[in-house]
Amino acid sequence: MAQSTDPTVTMMTTGTVSGGPATDPCTLCQFIVSQAQSHYRSGGKQKDVQKDLHDDCKTLRRFYGEQAVKECSDWVDTNIDVLYSEIQAGNSAVQICTDTGACGGTVTPSISPVSFAMKGAKFLF
Repeated sequence: MAQSTDPTVTMMTTGTVSGGPATDPCTLCQFIVSQAQSHYRSGGKQKDVQKDLHDDCKTLRRFYGEQAVKECSDWVDTNIDVLYSEIQAGNSAVQICTDTGACGGTVTPSISPVSFAMKGAKFLF
């Protein structure tokens, strides 16, 4: 496992892929859900939150490359309805990611598992 040398970011990676390190799909899901929870708490509507999450996905470019941005954005687009309903129901990030299949759930993901994830990342832009 590789770790970033940037002190503002703590990332656990599982290897490398073209354009950046490969990471865990479960941790990526938890990153997205955490961001979504924050946006929804701020009173965001579903379409606005989806746009904000796409912006959050773009922050992955610096460390993970363009493929990570695409996979993150695709995951958001595929799962935005589930995110919205499960966050409204008060479900945790772990539960949501299990339900979507990103964290070893029994549900088959509607897209291939995302080949990366964030673990405790903090972006300072």
